[in-house]
Amino acid sequence: MLVCLWMVGIEAALWSELLRTPGQVDSQLWPRMLAVSERSWHKAAWEQALEMRSSGEPLRDNRDAKQDLALFMMLVGSKELRRLEAAGVEYYLPRPGARCVLTCPVVSAFTW
Repeated sequence: MLVCLWMVGIEAALWSELLRTPGQVDSQLWPRMLAVSERSWHKAAWEQALEMRSSGEPLRDNRDAKQDLALFMMLVGSKELRRLEAAGVEYYLPRPGARCVLTCPVVSAFTW
C-alpha cells in the first residue's frame, strides 16, 4: 500500500451557485484556468532561487519573475485566447484601469 505523507498541489475553486448558463461558467472560469495550470505545471528558475533563500523575505523587484509573467501574458494574448475563441468559449477579460490615491500624488495603472 502506497502512503503519501506530503501532498503538494494546487486548487482552483469555482463557486457556481449563481451561474445559470454555460456562458456564465465560461466567463468565470477562463482565462483564469490558464494561469492556474501554468502555476501548477511550470517551475521557473526564479522560484527555485527563492526557495533556496533561508531569510524568508518576500520577493521584490525580481526581474526574472517579471519577465516570466510578461512572457506568460504575451502567450495567453497571442495564442491561447485564439484557441478559446475557436472553441466557442465565452471568456472574460477585465478592462485596463487606473487607481488614483488622493492622499498621495500617485496614479497606479493595472491591467488585471
